[in-house]
Amino acid sequence: MAADRKTLRKRERNAADVLMNNMSIRENLDDVQAELALNWSFDQIAALVDKTAAEPDKKAEGQIDNLVDQLQDSLKQLSKLTGDMPGCDDKLAASRDYQSFLNKVYGSKKDIPDYAKDMMADFVNATKSCSAEDTFSHFFAIIQKELQIS
Repeated sequence: MAADRKTLRKRERNAADVLMNNMSIRENLDDVQAELALNWSFDQIAALVDKTAAEPDKKAEGQIDNLVDQLQDSLKQLSKLTGDMPGCDDKLAASRDYQSFLNKVYGSKKDIPDYAKDMMADFVNATKSCSAEDTFSHFFAIIQKELQIS
């Protein structure tokens, strides 16, 4: 039996509040970037809340909590890299930071897909990728691909 609408809204609101109250998620992002990242995250939460509507409360909330944890980790890393990405002249530092990001997104037990490794090489070697905007756009695209709720 599916949870009632009030329960579903509460699940969604509680999860969204965790992200809204985490300042490290948007620390190095401008307002447009922060809004884009948070709104996308809220859409992922809403999709999972709908998908788990028929699950018992404890099970649904556990799945939602796991997603929120993944979102927080990835968005914190996105914010950090957007603010701290080395300049184009420091390819070694850029590669190291990118690898750290991929390890966070994919977890230490999971193999990083070849396309992500290829994107790393392209990003690090692209001269236009020195700006915070380019950094944000590139890493946010990876987060969207990997954490998309179907």
